Amino acid sequence: MNTIEGNKLIAEFMGERVMVTYKDASGKGWNILVNVEDIDKYEKAFLPYDSDWSWLMKVVKKINRWHIDNYCEKMDFYLFHQSITSSIDMVWDGCVQFIQWYNENKIK
Repeated sequence: MNTIEGNKLIAEFMGERVMVTYKDASGKGWNILVNVEDIDKYEKAFLPYDSDWSWLMKVVKKINRWHIDNYCEKMDFYLFHQSITSSIDMVWDGCVQFIQWYNENKIK
């Protein structure tokens, strides 16, 4: 999964509104907030989960809360431990892997 797809997956998991750049026909641009499902309609979305620890740690905390409330022995994600000793890329990848697992296994 590439970075843009991974960041979009994380934003959907977080249920966040996303900052995007909107340009009109004259080329003038504005930053606006849109629902994550609408970001493909815009030129550039601001989703810095892969590069900003403050954004990524919100994801890690949400995953950790889920893990505490819904412990599953087969889950092998130790994101808080990773976040102390690993690069942001490794923690981002762990979050994406968890969310993919979560989306495949959640009760519908």
